[in-house]
Amino acid sequence: MFLYVQKGNIFMTTVTTDAFELDVVLESIIKYIESSGIYLQIGTDFYDYAEALKQQEKRHFIGPIFSIENQGLGKNNAFWIIGRNKSDEIVHTQAVHLIDLKDQTLAAYLQKHIVDFSSFTDEQHNLRFNPGPSSGIISGQACYHGEFWLNLGVSRCGNSGMATLLSKLAMILSLQHWNVDCFFSFIIALNACRGLAARGGYMHTEPYSVVWEVPDRQEEQEAWLAWSNQIDIKHLINITAPMLAQSLRGSLAAPKANHAVA
Repeated sequence: MFLYVQKGNIFMTTVTTDAFELDVVLESIIKYIESSGIYLQIGTDFYDYAEALKQQEKRHFIGPIFSIENQGLGKNNAFWIIGRNKSDEIVHTQAVHLIDLKDQTLAAYLQKHIVDFSSFTDEQHNLRFNPGPSSGIISGQACYHGEFWLNLGVSRCGNSGMATLLSKLAMILSLQHWNVDCFFSFIIALNACRGLAARGGYMHTEPYSVVWEVPDRQEEQEAWLAWSNQIDIKHLINITAPMLAQSLRGSLAAPKANHAVA
């Protein structure tokens, strides 16, 4: 069992999949990420998160659902991840919020609360949600995945490969801690078309889910709903865990390059 402690906040993991214990997979992911020069902090106090982001001058604003004004945030329903390089500079962020849908579907919930997920830009108008067929059947315990940002060129495994690992890390932590039924996010349409949803571990997408207007732009902007259910996440872990373990062994065994200049 892993125990992450960040300034007094405790985040514990407990659940397993059919084929692999999730703490073993988590250990492999974290070791690989750290071997690439990114050192992780995991916390549940969003005052700490907001304070840390003040170090980033050009950082996008924090979405309403993760704002410190949301008094309901805490270790029982949310966590954040920050990655730093060896110089202690922030090179990665992401956050997860647990939502109990109770007796309503994800589509019904988002139609009422879509403004809470408006983290695409701080200049958006006429934001609206267009529910697709799959969001109309999702219910139970759902985790929203947002605040995802990764500095370009921060790791030797490549930006897209590191984004994949970091996204899976959040999925596995959510599955272990809350045994969630669904994990979802909103991805800018251009990035979704480039494969970001699939690389992030999302096995389903709904195009044109969210649209909004931006001043001085003629065309509406668009984001896609991306989601995976619990079965999808466990399947993804089961098929990728052996490959991850092999990659980790190769990464840690490889000799360090000598960059000294004569």
